[in-house]
Amino acid sequence: MATTAPPALPTPQRSSGPNRARIVAIVASILGIVLCGSVPFLPIEQDTAVVNWPQAGSTKSVEAPLVSYTPLRMEASIPCASISELAATGGTLVSTAPPGAADARRYGFVATVSPESADAPARVDVVLRDQVLLSTPVADLQTGCALTLAAEPTRTTFSATGSEPRVIEGDSRPQVVGVFSDLDSASAGLNVSIEADSRFTSSPSVIKTLAMILGALTAVVSLFALHRLDNRDGRGTRKFLPARWWKFTVLDGVVVGTLVLWHFIGATTTDDGYQFTMARASEQSGYMSNYFRWFAVPETPFGTPYYNILGLLAHVSTASPWVRLPALLAGIITWLVISREV
Repeated sequence: MATTAPPALPTPQRSSGPNRARIVAIVASILGIVLCGSVPFLPIEQDTAVVNWPQAGSTKSVEAPLVSYTPLRMEASIPCASISELAATGGTLVSTAPPGAADARRYGFVATVSPESADAPARVDVVLRDQVLLSTPVADLQTGCALTLAAEPTRTTFSATGSEPRVIEGDSRPQVVGVFSDLDSASAGLNVSIEADSRFTSSPSVIKTLAMILGALTAVVSLFALHRLDNRDGRGTRKFLPARWWKFTVLDGVVVGTLVLWHFIGATTTDDGYQFTMARASEQSGYMSNYFRWFAVPETPFGTPYYNILGLLAHVSTASPWVRLPALLAGIITWLVISREV
């Protein structure tokens, strides 16, 4: 009995240049890993903020609450001419907390002059975080003297002309909410310099930006090369979303309909207003901050990019259904993923 030979199976067509695609995939993936992994360690450009006082020759108090509460570095120089100015009436020479503030001496830097009384001569007192740096009669100070302070994260040095400097090891930097004084004039040598801790006020350097761009590009190139290698099996290109994703059932309609209905009739929560206000405030301040607490400290990366999307939506409208669209879309996508892939 004659038999018929089975038809020959088609030979899978392989993509041209498989070796080249393999090499490109390996090299691009290694470069992408190295570039993306190096991003956190590459340099940034940091803006340095410094508060100098007196300003333009004026000894008017300056309010400057620092985000990190304590400065990166603080230097102060108080000439004895300024001390003599307040010897008769008394008052504040320099203080990093406003007059009458609770625990100003406990947390801040306060230099004051007590006027002469029937029982005691005029005195000058300098206190840093409850540590008395100087307490002496004004008459005992040398002519042309000066009091100087240099506070850094590792040590603080205080000195008065004619005496040994006092060194305090460790971090004794004062909390700063401004520079406050009762002086009417700026004597020669009077100066306060406060370098704010502006570590979060930064932008990527050129090399960091290039590393991020090249890292993303090499990742795309490696994925494309892997796609070329996958096509070598002859099965052709497969769809990103299988056909079952596009088959909607009655259950899909019930779930999506419920989400849409609740989007309009559901009550907003306190978190909605909390996050929405932060998003709107970020458009004015230039950064995402905790508007309600902690003196608007930076909130990024917590909440990113959701808070930023809310800020962009607020440019169009502040209506609740509009700004809550991302939450609705996230709910629908979550249901589709769970119902089709889990």
